[in-house]
Amino acid sequence: MARVLSKVGIRITKETVPGTYVTPTVVVKNEGIVIPQIEFDNPETPNFGFLSGTKDSITIADWGRGTFDIETSLTKTLAQFETLFAICNLKKAAITTPAAGFKFTPTTNMTDTASIDVLLPDRKFAFKGAKANLKLTANVGEIIKATFSASGSFDAQAIANQTLTMPSAEEFIVLHRATVTTLDGTALNVQSIEFDMGSTISYEKFTNIGEYHLADFDPKITLKVRLEAGAEDGFAKFQAGEALSFVATFIDGGGDDRWALKCPKLKLSSSPSYEDAEGIFVLSREFAARATSGDDNFSLEHYTV
Repeated sequence: MARVLSKVGIRITKETVPGTYVTPTVVVKNEGIVIPQIEFDNPETPNFGFLSGTKDSITIADWGRGTFDIETSLTKTLAQFETLFAICNLKKAAITTPAAGFKFTPTTNMTDTASIDVLLPDRKFAFKGAKANLKLTANVGEIIKATFSASGSFDAQAIANQTLTMPSAEEFIVLHRATVTTLDGTALNVQSIEFDMGSTISYEKFTNIGEYHLADFDPKITLKVRLEAGAEDGFAKFQAGEALSFVATFIDGGGDDRWALKCPKLKLSSSPSYEDAEGIFVLSREFAARATSGDDNFSLEHYTV
């Protein structure tokens, strides 16, 4: 008997009417196995009849909820990320400084949602009204990973052979040794960077739809920095409890700036600790990204030139 292989494709499209399914068209270069987790309401009611036991339960299929992680990597172009950023409540705006491109910043009341198809070889699971949380992780010399933890209302399952036309290969962005990372203007010899938007995705039921929204942001950055002989390790700043600005600019293979992660004000959120990384001491520090005005906790910039 043939089995269904654990091969998964992802298609996504922003919805015209939030929460109303539209057939997704944009293919995401998924780099992990997506395992659809679909949960239905299953209330139980007491039943003290002597034939039926003490409880009855019923599944309410109207309220199916799906959760899954979409794992991909930052690329030189922006195409596959625009809808994913939108459902993370990241507002897009054109910029000209330091280069032409677009800036994505958190916005509390964005209503953008997406329809997402999770494609298996012989079937698809369709979700609507999806929202997501973003995490970025990278070690020096490795590709910058982007994980979108999505939640959406289950719309339908269709059993039929699925096809997926992958977009052309493009350049992934690596955390190069030449990457410019600064903390309050001081360059860092970064071993790794982890960024988590820290969004809480809430689910509410209405008469005709289950609606998701992002309840808040609690963005955090964890930096691991290689210690340099005789150089300042930052403890003086930690002791003073100062607010620190942060910029990490990621370059492409040609040395051009392509992405930047910026935070105007970081506050230390846990005690610094030393770790071993292949025989080199590194200092691990976790920061909370705090706003200076409105929702400007952080910005993610993409440069087109």
